[in-house]
Amino acid sequence: MHPDKVGLMMLDGNLDAEARRAGFITDQIRDSDDVAAAFFYLCTEAGPSVCPVAEPTVSETSARVFGIVQSLVVKPLVIIGDGGSDIFTADTLSAEVTGSMFSPRAKWPGIAELFAQAELRNVSYFIEQGYGAAVNPNAAAPDQSFELNTCGDRVDQSNITLDEAFLTAQNATKISPFADDFSTQKALMCIYWTMRAKNFYSDPLRAANMSGKMLVTNNILDHTTPAAHAEINHERFSPSALALQNSVGHATLGDLGKCLILVIQKFFQRAELPAVSGEMCEPDALPLVGKVAHGIYS
Repeated sequence: MHPDKVGLMMLDGNLDAEARRAGFITDQIRDSDDVAAAFFYLCTEAGPSVCPVAEPTVSETSARVFGIVQSLVVKPLVIIGDGGSDIFTADTLSAEVTGSMFSPRAKWPGIAELFAQAELRNVSYFIEQGYGAAVNPNAAAPDQSFELNTCGDRVDQSNITLDEAFLTAQNATKISPFADDFSTQKALMCIYWTMRAKNFYSDPLRAANMSGKMLVTNNILDHTTPAAHAEINHERFSPSALALQNSVGHATLGDLGKCLILVIQKFFQRAELPAVSGEMCEPDALPLVGKVAHGIYS
């Protein structure tokens, strides 16, 4: 909004800013199924000692996981805990999987174990994870900072009809069966948000002649801020350059490899943008398999 005041700026984990301002972008989950496919591949590579639902081939691992999901559709897991109860459904599992996609290296070992325990229908395991716990009446109110940030200066969505909401859910399901619940929830959460920003910026979110420079970074596979949107943002700001990391997860800063660290250091220490925009950096490690010579796509 004030490109003349930008010195050096890094934009990591990207969404098409103008489309986002106009409403939730269902398209932002476009890579979610590719992220799920990366889990199946890396699980298979790691083997059952690391990923307990691993099978000899990627297709067999995928089939086993989808079989676990389907078993919960047919018969959800009833959990009676200490003072409370839960029903662990396919939707519950889907939400856990989607949440893990933000930080795969940290979360995917636990998700692999969750799949395995759901397959065994091991109620004791789920109680240990906190399911079936008594509700705390003194628990803090939910943090609504995300809604404030997301809904406050978005186009008013309070007049969305039930048919329009249903169409949003249908479109999300067509894009990704894994992330459709997440997408639909985020798409519709602003319907009931009544606090509007006092000042609404409606001009184009782009700048062809910034006084400074912008480095746009993204993982090649990101379930909520896809690399294609990083390319869009790069094209809207000049001078800028795009640097991608051949890895999986939300934003690069949570799991930087040495290659991208060097790119960022050169940018902030010397004001140097990559010579070739769209440079691909290899990660140092990947989820489940650990250290690697190359990333997701070789």
